[in-house]
Amino acid sequence: MSAHAHRRAGPVIAWVAVAGCAAPPAADTAARLESLRQQMAAGPTPEGERAYLAAFPRSYASFRDVFDSEQFDLLYPRYVEHMTLLEQIGGRRPDDVLDLQLCIATGAEWQADAVNMLRDQLAATAAREPDRFARALEARSWSAARSVVTFLADVECHASYHEYELAIDGLRAAGHPQWALEFEQARTARMLQPNH
Repeated sequence: MSAHAHRRAGPVIAWVAVAGCAAPPAADTAARLESLRQQMAAGPTPEGERAYLAAFPRSYASFRDVFDSEQFDLLYPRYVEHMTLLEQIGGRRPDDVLDLQLCIATGAEWQADAVNMLRDQLAATAAREPDRFARALEARSWSAARSVVTFLADVECHASYHEYELAIDGLRAAGHPQWALEFEQARTARMLQPNH
């Protein structure tokens, strides 16, 4: 980064560089995300979007620590605003947001609230953009991709989960029958479990 770009970007970029070295504690991440969300509400900028994505948790465990932690209750009251902002940024930076969402979804298990909203957003993306979704899955290890598919299938009632069915149809139509089959098999396995 040039000296001029660094001066223009200010402390946001400096914080992003530090954040790459080690994950900050959940309370620090929550405070940073909320500050960035408020800044973005006042007027989104490309720099603000990059900073927000850099500060956002990148694993299921860190996501739960920040948004669903019983111990800290950090951003739970504002998870809808944060998940909505993430989806809005995805409209402008689709690959970055999809990559982030897939990182979080790897190893995820069904939970209510923020985790549920993440699952719904990913299923909607798979239904709306099956080719991009399939390519993003293929860029991951087999076990990570399979984990995401299993997470997406983990609902209590597939009869009312229209995005999932649309994703299967879209994947098949877009030339990804192997992913359509994985979705179908994950759905079948989930339907055999209790509480379905």
